[in-house]
Amino acid sequence: MELRRKSGINSILLFVVATTFISFLALENIHHAPTWNALFWIITLFAFINAANNTFRNDSENTQLYLNQLAHPQSILFSKILYNALLMVTSGILNYVCYSFFVGNFIENHTLFILLIIIGGIGFACVLSLTNAISSKASFNNTLMPILSIPVLIPFFIILVAQTNHLVGNKEYKDFQYATVREGMEVEVLCNQFTFKKNIDELNCSEFSATDINGKENAMIFCGDFSQKEHEAMIVKGKIEKNIFYASAIWNKPNVTKETSIKYYGALTLLTLIVLLVGLFLYPKIAKF
Repeated sequence: MELRRKSGINSILLFVVATTFISFLALENIHHAPTWNALFWIITLFAFINAANNTFRNDSENTQLYLNQLAHPQSILFSKILYNALLMVTSGILNYVCYSFFVGNFIENHTLFILLIIIGGIGFACVLSLTNAISSKASFNNTLMPILSIPVLIPFFIILVAQTNHLVGNKEYKDFQYATVREGMEVEVLCNQFTFKKNIDELNCSEFSATDINGKENAMIFCGDFSQKEHEAMIVKGKIEKNIFYASAIWNKPNVTKETSIKYYGALTLLTLIVLLVGLFLYPKIAKF
């Protein structure tokens, strides 16, 4: 029945292509990975909501009554979730392809990121299908579905954004040679070694000798405290003035490890299963109203 309605699928395709193209026109090229990460999941969120918006909306009371006579309410909800999951996973992967084509791609491990989209799409399908079923019993109140969905989706977004930060590559990070050419322009340099030189008391800062990933050393001044973990790369944000790099921020470079992947993917799968079980438990009670 859902596959006969082509308007919903076409609207999602139009939304994904249009928003990624508008992002390209407005931003041209994104050189900052966190910006790429945030914009991607914002577009994906609205694509998923658009996909789930008509889950029960197109079913009249007579249609719902007829379906409840043909099958158990749990089977109906599960079939809706399967359809929405397929639709959301497809739209998420399409969004990733279009987004990479128009805006650019910072992801190094494409397989893990597509797996993240698949698990995230299934989780969103469970949440949005259940909240759409609840709003269908309230005369499809347009504000009810977002109010119910957003608090449940926040843990999903925390995991999705955190894992994406671990999957981004270092394409936006430069070396000191690039910073020297772009003197006065703020850039992000990937460094793998710091050596403390001296304190600058009048500025309340410290001077370091920093080595970038290409082995080039450069004098660096940083006003603040940071602790570098052994054998771990650091990202330094700042600009060069008169051959001295003035750092405004220093943070750890995200790395993809087996432990972090198991933690994030496991938590995302567990959240999805919990929402699915809660939905299958509640929907038969909701269907009676």
